[in-house]
Amino acid sequence: LLAEADRLAGEAVRLAPRSAEAWHLRGRVALARGQAEPALADFHRALAIAPEDRGILLDTAEAYRRLDRPQRALATLAVLGETYGPAEMPADVLVLEGLAQEALGRPADAVESYRRAVACADAPEEATRRLAALQATAGAVIAGQPTAAPR
Repeated sequence: LLAEADRLAGEAVRLAPRSAEAWHLRGRVALARGQAEPALADFHRALAIAPEDRGILLDTAEAYRRLDRPQRALATLAVLGETYGPAEMPADVLVLEGLAQEALGRPADAVESYRRAVACADAPEEATRRLAALQATAGAVIAGQPTAAPR
């Protein structure tokens, strides 16, 4: 179905080139196909039209994460964070933030992001798993035991 989705998203962009939704859709299809670079280009086109769209910002951060560009993912998440109130950040955003922090070798910051995600009502299971893995690693380091990389 991805080929058909790609065709329809391309048609949407052709019919409405000034539509952030059309570019976002095309980018989401590319991301679903594992094509992070083309997805990122489409997300940037969408952001040029709708720079504060939360969905587009979140998908852009995910594309950066998949491209192993955690600093860009964090920068995008910071812009996204400005669209929420102090205690309104959704769990999925916090998990993505934690993943980027881990990729940058900042386990303490990642733990804080995962803790905040776990405290949310809609916390994904991944937040709990990542938090537990990091805490186990930290405990092993404190005890002088060898550590395994968290999964």
